[in-house]
Amino acid sequence: MPLAWPEGDARAHSRLREVVARIDLIVNCTSAGMSGADDGQKLAEIVPWEHVPQSALAYDLIYNPAATPFLQRAKRCGLGAENGLGMLVAQAALAIELWLSVSPSRSALLAAAQAELALRGQR
Repeated sequence: MPLAWPEGDARAHSRLREVVARIDLIVNCTSAGMSGADDGQKLAEIVPWEHVPQSALAYDLIYNPAATPFLQRAKRCGLGAENGLGMLVAQAALAIELWLSVSPSRSALLAAAQAELALRGQR
């Protein structure tokens, strides 16, 4: 369900709170908070976290850094929170399966991704 960006619009803020109160999953699929992009604070602040059900999961497609302001805020509110490294690994595994007709070890792919991020000092 598309919603207007609520900045400076009280009606849009109210509508966002209503929708958020009924969600199971909240996803950041922007670059806000990603290394090299904006710091992500504005996105983390715009979410009415106090209205998000405690059973909801916050998912950020970003994996660098591992804990964006969006995810940090979700965790402080007691929500489950995951970054996008698992999705990246799943996409890599599927690409390998499609192109090479072999099923790679996802745990090995994850370990390789984590090692590369650590090597770059980004995790």
